[in-house]
Amino acid sequence: MLLKLLKLENIRSYTSQELIFPEGSLLLSGDIGAGKSTILQSVEYALFGSRHKAGEALLRNGENTGSIELNFSIDGKNVVIKRVLKRSVSNASNAGKNNAGIKSEIKNEIKQTAGYIIIDGLKSELTPVELKSKVIGLLQYPRELVSKTRDLIYRYTVYTPQEEMKQILIEDKDTRLDTLRKVFGIDKYKRIRENSSIVIKHIRETNASYSGEVLDLDEKIRQKTLFEQQKTMLNEKLALLEPILYVLKSKINAKKNAILQLEQKLNELTALRKNHAIIDSKINEKFIQQKNTLNEINAIGKSIMQLEQKLKTIETELTHVEAAHYRQYLKKANELELELQQKEYSYQELLNKHTKAKIETASVTARMYAIKDRQNVLDNKLNLFPEKQDKRDKLKKLIFSKGDIALKIIEQEKKLNEHNVKIREFEVNKANAEKIKSQISALNLCPVCKQEVSEEHKHGVINEEDNKIFVLTAELSSLIAEKQSLQTELLANKKQLELLLQYERQLELLNAEIKALTELSAEKQSANDLLNELNAKIAVLNSGTMPDKDLLKHKGEVDQLRLLLKKVRDYALRENEKNNLLSLINEKKASGLSLENTKHTIESELKQLTSEKKQCEEKLSVNLDIEQNYSKERTNLEQLYSQERQQELEIVALKKEQESTTKNIGQLNKEIERKNQAKQKISRLNELNNWLQEYFITLTEIMERHVMLKLYHEFNELFVRWFDILIEDETMAARLDEEFTPIIEQNGYEISYDNLSGGERTACALAYRLALNKTINDVMSRIKTKDLIILDEPTDGFSNEQLDKVRDVLEQLNMKQVIIVSHESKVESFVNNVIRIEKREHVSCVV
Repeated sequence: MLLKLLKLENIRSYTSQELIFPEGSLLLSGDIGAGKSTILQSVEYALFGSRHKAGEALLRNGENTGSIELNFSIDGKNVVIKRVLKRSVSNASNAGKNNAGIKSEIKNEIKQTAGYIIIDGLKSELTPVELKSKVIGLLQYPRELVSKTRDLIYRYTVYTPQEEMKQILIEDKDTRLDTLRKVFGIDKYKRIRENSSIVIKHIRETNASYSGEVLDLDEKIRQKTLFEQQKTMLNEKLALLEPILYVLKSKINAKKNAILQLEQKLNELTALRKNHAIIDSKINEKFIQQKNTLNEINAIGKSIMQLEQKLKTIETELTHVEAAHYRQYLKKANELELELQQKEYSYQELLNKHTKAKIETASVTARMYAIKDRQNVLDNKLNLFPEKQDKRDKLKKLIFSKGDIALKIIEQEKKLNEHNVKIREFEVNKANAEKIKSQISALNLCPVCKQEVSEEHKHGVINEEDNKIFVLTAELSSLIAEKQSLQTELLANKKQLELLLQYERQLELLNAEIKALTELSAEKQSANDLLNELNAKIAVLNSGTMPDKDLLKHKGEVDQLRLLLKKVRDYALRENEKNNLLSLINEKKASGLSLENTKHTIESELKQLTSEKKQCEEKLSVNLDIEQNYSKERTNLEQLYSQERQQELEIVALKKEQESTTKNIGQLNKEIERKNQAKQKISRLNELNNWLQEYFITLTEIMERHVMLKLYHEFNELFVRWFDILIEDETMAARLDEEFTPIIEQNGYEISYDNLSGGERTACALAYRLALNKTINDVMSRIKTKDLIILDEPTDGFSNEQLDKVRDVLEQLNMKQVIIVSHESKVESFVNNVIRIEKREHVSCVV
């Protein structure tokens, strides 16, 4: 594989850049942070896609989309790969809450979208995983790398950052060996052993489970033998009991036939007794009917006498003179009732209207009294109206001068502040003068010129300061007197202003009261208008009502008509009652004649029933011993039944026991079969376990050791060769131990890798890296990355002599394309091409 062209759009510090990769050796030159490593990372990303947030690291900050396009050739094919990165913005709810509720935070997520690959002009749109699978197929890397996050073969052949190579040298041996196993593709042996250990553990657990199952196999066989013996004994018992049961059933059938004949005779006897009881019951009923009939005949006679007596009383009442007066109204009763209804309805309407008018009049009158009471209250309040207006006018005059007094107070406070400042200034000046006077008195040498200060000079200074103090004292006294006068006037003006403010508040209250009184005056006028309306309404109500005298007269007419109608109805009821009594008497007499006939019929039937009873008693006396014979035979049958049930229960119990025994034998057969199968499985598992432990795992260890030994010899030979080229020091030698750890010796003594100089560590890491590259390419002969190697900062800490050795290394590599990233300017002298990269205003570009 040879790189040809790289296009970057919004990738880290690059906005838009094309980079051409020529064949031969190429140097990427530039300052730290210029963007050299970005190019190498972009090449790897274009080939294999995301690897642990690689997308987040590559997309330029502030941009939503970016892309990497790589053009390379492989086996004569021209291949173009393009991958696209996109930033998606979403709101993620924060767990905390502020005063406004749930707050949200912006969550940026960078995703790799679908890209494409073009092979000799044939374009395919593929997902990121499909692209990686396609590239691994082109490079002929192992297919298991498709699902792995790290592309180890590429990382340890084509492009390995120098610091990562140093890291593998200082890691512990187990980590280093695991990494190398993965790189060389022989970690499968370790995985085979680990998986075999898991299988062996599973076999042991399964074997233990099966062993627990077969522990009681002999006991189960013994139980089966006992149950089979028990089944044989049960069969013998059943063979003895079943003939006895057959004999009992024959006896029971014979006894049942005899009892059946007796039951027929017993049924005939029962029928006779039943008939005798029925006849006896009928006789008793006829006696009761006879007695009841006589009682009814006597009761009807008495009832007829009472009804005839009541009829005579009613006929006497109806012959009275007053009854004849109401007889004439019987035919007019309905007319009288209709007239009464009309008069009652008319009276009720008049009464309702009269009552309603009285209630409304009383309500209106009560409302008028309430309005008059309110008018009296309003009059009392309105009488204060002139007084409050006068008071308001006076207050307005008093507070007229409030503004002038306020201005005076402001001016006086300003003057007072000025006086305070002056007084403070004079006091400070006076204190300074007294301080100078005190200091000059005690001064002997001048602090500036260091000459002696004369008494004359001291006296002159003291006199000058005394004059200042005198003047300041006089001015202070004058200012203090003026200040006191201003304070007195200011206090008086403030008191006056406070009084005026009180007057102003009183004025506001008066204005509110006067406004309320004005509203009360309007309320009073409304009350007068309402009183006039209510007086008119009372006049209307009084004119529409009937006088109480006329209402009472109308009520009297209704009561007289109601009384007349009641008496007419009473007369009609007595007439109806008379007619009903006559009809009832006739019915009672007819009923008495019917009862006499019934009496004679009952007497005849009693004679016939007595004769039938006598005949039935004669037949019963002949068959008295049938019941005794039936009871005896029944007792014998019950005994036979009891014996039969006992035999049947014993046989059923034996059969159940036989069935349970058979079931137990079947279950034991299944368990014994299952345990025998488990025993066979234990044997097979033991054979498999022995084979895995004694042969298979040992074989994988031998195979791995052979492979690792072959790799070790080649790796060690290459490492020693490259190390000797890079470090020409006869006192220093290097080799690899069996765990692929570099052993450095100087003058016959081992030196720790950490104790090497920076250049020596770099040389050791580079030699290790080149040896690893060559070994991988030899082991995996099919991979297509043999023609390309990328060296990231391979000369860090090298001396000039070591840099010259790098030239020899490049020549011996004999690769078609070598890409070097370095800060060393000397490297430019022995590479075919140089690409310089600079960063201008946070944007990287090729110059």
